[in-house]
Amino acid sequence: MNNEKDLAIVTPIYNDWQSFYVLVDKLNDISVNSKIINTLKIFAINDCSSIEPDCTRLKSTNISIIHLTSNVGHQKAIALGLAYLAHLANEEEFDAVVVMDADGEDKPEDVEKLLLESQKLPNKIIFAKRSKRNEGVLFNSFIIFINMYSNFLQGSQYHLEIFLLYRLTY
Repeated sequence: MNNEKDLAIVTPIYNDWQSFYVLVDKLNDISVNSKIINTLKIFAINDCSSIEPDCTRLKSTNISIIHLTSNVGHQKAIALGLAYLAHLANEEEFDAVVVMDADGEDKPEDVEKLLLESQKLPNKIIFAKRSKRNEGVLFNSFIIFINMYSNFLQGSQYHLEIFLLYRLTY
């Protein structure tokens, strides 16, 4: 069995292209040296940024930027990115899709850990929980409140932060 995986990364972006360039460089470095990643394709979901990306900084052919015509917010941009990948299913196949933020909060080094965990749990979606956020007290308090409220409504643990892997082949 081939342990190398064809991997897609979906990441929403609103104006923070500098962080995206750093993410791309790190992911490409990890991919080149990886024993588990065969191919890597990065799908940047441009959530109607007012700042245009510098395409000269994105020389790699493994990047696709999907430009949304209106700002739909972080979660909807992710959903649209996943829908776009589903539409591509006839043209490109991926073993797994990782959803992550481009702002530096999600560590690119953890992508391989998610892939390894998905091999142990082949029919599961793998979630990563951030150990610490870098935002201020007000934002962190809001996240805690939303998570508690969601837990109350759903009767189960839910975390607003998204860093996860969908395994597409078994």
